[in-house]
Amino acid sequence: MEDHKMPVSYGSIAIGKCFATPTNDVRQVVGLDRGSVSYVLRGKLAFPSWDRTAWQITSQDAFASEVSAEVDADWRSTGATTL
Repeated sequence: MEDHKMPVSYGSIAIGKCFATPTNDVRQVVGLDRGSVSYVLRGKLAFPSWDRTAWQITSQDAFASEVSAEVDADWRSTGATTL
């Protein structure tokens, strides 16, 4: 049986929060505007080194479905998948 993860709820997406993807990258929310989410990305092995010049923007729907869990800003992957 395939494991389907529920997307993160819209209400939990807020500026400053961090979310891990199923591949253990981390996205930090840096902006919210009319249904879009701006975020910066950090790889799974890096200790927080956010490149604020590399903002990415996606829809709130896409962001919520592409992340799998809220994590602390200093979270580091242990190699296990989130959730």
